[in-house]
Amino acid sequence: MELDKYLGATIELVHRDGFLSDDHLCASFSFYIKEANKNAEVQKYVAKYPNSFSGIRNLLPVVSNNKSEYCQSN
Repeated sequence: MELDKYLGATIELVHRDGFLSDDHLCASFSFYIKEANKNAEVQKYVAKYPNSFSGIRNLLPVVSNNKSEYCQSN
């Protein structure tokens, strides 16, 4: 839940509202976003509570599909 509050609520909102560019998102958080989405405990939790972790799940396509060099290097 703490991870979701930080990556999910805070980072997603700041990025969505345009205060954090894709480059800054990728440079600072793409590693953590990708790792959180690969984590077995997170996957199990998301399967059990599909309405949780929406922020992290929403950020994954942003960093995975972004062509920024900062997204690709992580």
